[in-house]
Amino acid sequence: MRKGGHVLEFWTVVASAAATVDARLAELRARLAARGAEELAAFHRELVATHRRAYRWELWAAFDLVRGGLSDQEFTAARNWLILQGRAAFDRAVADPDTLAELFPDDPDDLCAAGELSTLAVELLIERGAGGLAESLESPELFEDPAGDQVTGGLEQLRTHFPRIAKRYEGSAI
Repeated sequence: MRKGGHVLEFWTVVASAAATVDARLAELRARLAARGAEELAAFHRELVATHRRAYRWELWAAFDLVRGGLSDQEFTAARNWLILQGRAAFDRAVADPDTLAELFPDDPDDLCAAGELSTLAVELLIERGAGGLAESLESPELFEDPAGDQVTGGLEQLRTHFPRIAKRYEGSAI
């Protein structure tokens, strides 16, 4: 991300070795708190662009299969969770959503907790008194239809479409 000649590498800022989503978010908040307002805005813009890359029907269907249903807001939180897994995991899952079988958290609350990523930079801007800049930023939740082809059909078709996910959760609610 470039803003005024300064380079802020989104994935480097997001990267964390912390074991939990809450710990990753805390580390990210600390890193972002040290940034200036324009850098925070640039981070948020890149977050929205990254969300757009993952706003795909097939990825939504894969998360939906694991969770047994996913609202728009829950899919936003799921994309946040995926971003917090790092660039390699994100790129793999966007290219092949069935790889979520190896990534998906055992604790479903991790997806909910990851929802905070959507507003993290905006909150920091508001705390600094840069509410006008914060208000000018797009939300990662406000998009048109997802990209790609919608995965349709019943549960059996989803299991066929995502065999690794189906195998991991064999015998569970899915």
